Amino acid sequence: MQSSTIQCRNANEILSQSELFDEELTRFIDIYRKTDSHFILMLIDIDNIHYINDLSGRKTGSRIVNTAESLLSGRKSDVFHVYRLEGKLFAVIVENGGAGASITGLCEDLFTEFSRRRISISIGIAVYPEHGESAFALYRDADLALRHIKTKFKGNYCVYKPEMYTDFFNEIHIQKRMSDGLTNKEFLLYYQPQFYIKDHRLRGFEALLRWNNKVTGLLNPGSFIPAAEKSDFINRIGGWVLENVMNDLRDLEEKYHFKGIVSVNVSRRQLLAPLFLTQFKYLLEKAVINPAELEIEITESSFMSDPARTALTVKELKKNGVRISIDDFGTGYSSLCNLSTMPVDTVKIDKSFIDAIQNKNNINDEIIKALTSFSGKTGLETIAEGVESEQQVDFLKNVSCNCIQGFIWGKPVPLADCIKYL
Repeated sequence: MQSSTIQCRNANEILSQSELFDEELTRFIDIYRKTDSHFILMLIDIDNIHYINDLSGRKTGSRIVNTAESLLSGRKSDVFHVYRLEGKLFAVIVENGGAGASITGLCEDLFTEFSRRRISISIGIAVYPEHGESAFALYRDADLALRHIKTKFKGNYCVYKPEMYTDFFNEIHIQKRMSDGLTNKEFLLYYQPQFYIKDHRLRGFEALLRWNNKVTGLLNPGSFIPAAEKSDFINRIGGWVLENVMNDLRDLEEKYHFKGIVSVNVSRRQLLAPLFLTQFKYLLEKAVINPAELEIEITESSFMSDPARTALTVKELKKNGVRISIDDFGTGYSSLCNLSTMPVDTVKIDKSFIDAIQNKNNINDEIIKALTSFSGKTGLETIAEGVESEQQVDFLKNVSCNCIQGFIWGKPVPLADCIKYL
């Protein structure tokens, strides 16, 4: 098919680039509906621009966005149409395309060109008419593909698949139910005790979120937190958790003269939210607790996905006197050497390693030994998660693990039931 005769208007005309894109996407669909040909819609997003703004200033971020616009504008042709939509998001309509090979080649060319300028981009793709026969549906599907790749693996491209819409719809439904649940006070906290392994002395508790949903009953966080982490709702529920954990810790201190540690998990998205530190400091001052008795848990993958920015945030937390723990250690990609440079106090050994203790020819035992040995020499505390058997307790004691947490010595319980451990 010959290139359409649509002439792109100058960006200085009355229509904004976003409005221009909406109009021309509809026009392309009207033209291509009369043919058997395809065209490609690409949504291109610049990765990590918020972090760049925070770390290097908005001028640097703006310069990167303008460079990206220049690179894309330089590729304009009769079949390659570029639109800057908003902020760091661009739309590209490519005519006479649609085959998988041409999509791959086009994306590889873009990644190569952008990488020369040290700019990381993610691309979501939808093809007309396979993925949508209206402007709304086609844009939605390209946006869902972009959301998918930004969540799974930034710096790559993704072509829309129907299951992405199903997953997105389910996530929105869960997020709506969670929002209603927070309003209706359906969330609650359980606390699982942690013990020093040598003398069975109480170390403290880990706060664990539960959702007492009216339809499904009591839910563990694994069934709803992943959906929350894909939206700003994780900041709402995370803030609720922090406030209530601090209030519970204050009650333990005032009523029972508690001198242990209460730990609480903070997700990566919550940790790196712009107002997280401000909110945290406010809640800490409001609760009037001993900060040394509060431990913030950060998953290993969260720590390593953006180590520089995370380290800065963690250092600010440390200035407030709280402890820092790496949760699920061993499931990510950090090394023992990295532990010596991380501003942390505690390492939690993931349950998957504990489950496999003393299996025949099991390298996990050696990993646990190496971790506890290294931690002991560097002054880090180790906690084994998910301990359920005496065999595991004996092994952990022999390798000088400091603490254990698991059903064998204590299940998660409401705060009122924690009294028996005090």
